[in-house]
Amino acid sequence: DTAPIGMRAMPLSGGSSRFRGSMEWFSGSGSANRRSVDGSRRGSLDSGGEGSPRSKGMQTGLSVRVGGTSTDVAAKLKHKQAQEQLEGADEETAIREKTESWQLSVEGIKKILKICRASEDQQDFWSVFEDVVLHRVMVQQTDPEFEEPRDHRLSLSTDLRRLELYVALSDGPALEEVSKTLLSELQLPQVEIDAGLLQMKRAFDICIDSRQDSCNRPTGVGLWCRLDGMDSQAPTIDVGFRIEVAKNEFRGQLEWSGIDMLLPPSEEKDAVLDFAMNESPQVPVTCITGSLLPMEPELGIEFELPSGPNLAVQGLLFFKTLSFAMPADDVLHAIVSSRPWGGCVQMAFGPHGLRRVGLRLLRPESWRVDELAQGLNKDNRKKDIARCSKALAASQHRFFEYAAEGDGYSVSVGYCR
Repeated sequence: DTAPIGMRAMPLSGGSSRFRGSMEWFSGSGSANRRSVDGSRRGSLDSGGEGSPRSKGMQTGLSVRVGGTSTDVAAKLKHKQAQEQLEGADEETAIREKTESWQLSVEGIKKILKICRASEDQQDFWSVFEDVVLHRVMVQQTDPEFEEPRDHRLSLSTDLRRLELYVALSDGPALEEVSKTLLSELQLPQVEIDAGLLQMKRAFDICIDSRQDSCNRPTGVGLWCRLDGMDSQAPTIDVGFRIEVAKNEFRGQLEWSGIDMLLPPSEEKDAVLDFAMNESPQVPVTCITGSLLPMEPELGIEFELPSGPNLAVQGLLFFKTLSFAMPADDVLHAIVSSRPWGGCVQMAFGPHGLRRVGLRLLRPESWRVDELAQGLNKDNRKKDIARCSKALAASQHRFFEYAAEGDGYSVSVGYCR
């Protein structure tokens, strides 16, 4: 057997015309040279080293509570302290904390993989990820002085072909240690392990500015895994890192020159960085992501959209800048009328250019996923998604995402803090 170890790049073809600030795209005028998503560019699963990763027999009864509480004594004490702190909070905040609970459990993910009909290789890969990464989080959870990160998140496409999980870790050293162990357990050659870790180090260097007056420091780190093409003839896997640098009144944003040097050269990168820098105010990059696997690894960035009534519109302007065709009216309406609380634009680049761009909308006042999936002619397995929510003990979804990839558009729903 051979172990699938990465995803080929899925570059998006099209023109490189750029747009600035106007709303012509939404009124139907503007350039005719629009980018389309070509299904013929679908990536395939490549094979690498010998031996499929196998489960190491991790306990399956453990779980990580996200936004809620666990059952050990230390967690109960934390919960009591949290309740005392909430006494002075308004009712809306308290309700939000309660309803955003979900459970990242080993058994829950296994149920989801079964519902999604993940391939045998994908399930083997998950067994290793669960054993190495989740085990680390659960061991930390037993430490009474450990403050568990609460920003784990999981997303599922409405057709259940794609699952992406992000597991937050405590700090940079923990990220490096767990990454080394994971890549070793996946039986990658040492030279390829070193290459993945070097890419992560380069990203860290961008996030830690050498200037003495800078306050830039990573505010969140972790590992993500992605299972794509489930229940299809071309299943794929990928795993990588995520480094966040939150922007607030005490912190600056990441340096544009550093981001430009980190990402592979492409016209799409130039266009989107130019657009973000020239917006007023600028749209900051607050996160860097990257693949740790050797097959055409990706590097990604995340733009934090400013809150306000035009948040969704500004997110769509990134698609316009990249020369994508204007969405159909029903798709446009579903996105703009959702009135999200927050949002971001995520972009991933491979060696051959843009691989994926997605608009993630957090806590929308109006849930428009059914309308969005219908407008894009995407399968929407609502009953099975409800089963997945039950497996995660989730009260509701917290975000949805509209994305363009090498094989078309996609719609996803997700769970987060």
